[in-house]
Amino acid sequence: PFTPTATTPVSQAPVTMKIDMSKHAENLNSVLIDMSKGSGNKIDMTKHVARVAVVEDYTGSMSNMYRNGTVQEVTNRLLPIALKFDDNGEMESWIFSNNYKKLAPVTANNCEGYVENFIMRSGMYMGSTYYAPVLKDVVKFYKDNTSNVPALVIFITDGDNFDQYETDAIVRELSN
Repeated sequence: PFTPTATTPVSQAPVTMKIDMSKHAENLNSVLIDMSKGSGNKIDMTKHVARVAVVEDYTGSMSNMYRNGTVQEVTNRLLPIALKFDDNGEMESWIFSNNYKKLAPVTANNCEGYVENFIMRSGMYMGSTYYAPVLKDVVKFYKDNTSNVPALVIFITDGDNFDQYETDAIVRELSN
């Protein structure tokens, strides 16, 4: 079986699935989040707007999930949810391993085959798991943006990172 290393590009195409933007429409029209822990107060999330981004782990341990179509399926499922809240119909996208790369945003027009066409052809190599470099870029991207619209960043990974101290510092900074 093919096992990528830090210097081996993943070039095997994953299974491509059609995205049905209406599949979850009924559920998306009534997204409520209970923010009160039992008092019954719910926030209607359909009344909120955010810039939505996905940051995906592109490390060796994820190689099978890229090849077998799991990551494409996750992207397909995230896009309708993201577009329900997103301000401009685009879900910004980053991948990371030892380094990171900002990719073209995921849209309704390019979601089908996004993993094969954008992620796996990005020129990035699957290496180890470092969160801090990509987190710094995501923070810079949204801080440099003059919009008053908040950002919702979906961070997908399958394991621990090698830069915990640096990552913790970034998370602490963001919590302020």
